Amino acid sequence: MKFLKFLGKTLLWLLILAILVCPIYLIFRLSAQELAQYETPPPPVILDSAYGDICPAYRGDLHEFVTLNGEFVCHDYAYMELDYKDPSLIRWEVSPGELITPEQVLGWYKDEPVISSVTGMISSMQTYGQDAYIQVRCIAPTVLECRVEDSVLRALRRGETLTTGDGMGVSLLYTAPMKNPDGSTTIRLSVEGEEGAYGQQMEELTVYTGRVYTGVLMVDSRCVYQRQHGEGEPWYMRQVSVDGIVLQEVEVQVGYNDGKYICVTGVNEGEFFDAGYKSVLAGGAQ
Repeated sequence: MKFLKFLGKTLLWLLILAILVCPIYLIFRLSAQELAQYETPPPPVILDSAYGDICPAYRGDLHEFVTLNGEFVCHDYAYMELDYKDPSLIRWEVSPGELITPEQVLGWYKDEPVISSVTGMISSMQTYGQDAYIQVRCIAPTVLECRVEDSVLRALRRGETLTTGDGMGVSLLYTAPMKNPDGSTTIRLSVEGEEGAYGQQMEELTVYTGRVYTGVLMVDSRCVYQRQHGEGEPWYMRQVSVDGIVLQEVEVQVGYNDGKYICVTGVNEGEFFDAGYKSVLAGGAQ
């Protein structure tokens, strides 16, 4: 009987304790839930992504070429002798700088017409004395005259066989002994199959030098950039994953650049790089 009384009292006190504790526990749970609503969520993980095309580094062959812009000119001269007793009496209908053609009437000696025997631009007219003549700058045959930078001139000079993109032969005929005020050098070339008219412009002529860089590691030239422009400044590439997630910036050494692809060292074949970051650094300019 005593045991039963003890057990009953114990259960009674446990019940009273439960009645006292339960409201406190419920209040604590509700407060915790309310506080959870105001907790700051963890910040999202922001991954830097590529700004442009994702381009791989790979090995291949690069054929060296240069791009030229120029004008077709002729530097040959012809002379028309004025075999008259007194050439000073000729009344001229032309003047230096004008284009003349054969059978054209250039002037009149008394009542006799002075007929052209040459084609070209009149350079000078010596119309007095026994050795009177007209000097004419020919307009054919023409050659392509260009102004080129030192790097282009070096490539043309070391070229094994110069050809156009269509495989037509190109010959370097003349190199000016002095540079132009802008630092360029004037050259003249003959281009097989391109006998342009005098004064005709030639733009974006591709000339292959015959030199081939075999099995080089290359990448799209848009992937390579400088943070500070200058001949001695380092070059960089922005390595990304195949999904375009930025991994790191890599310093590289650059070699031949054909305008579309560039030889590089300092990265591995099969790695991927961002082709748009260069434009971002330049403020959106390519």
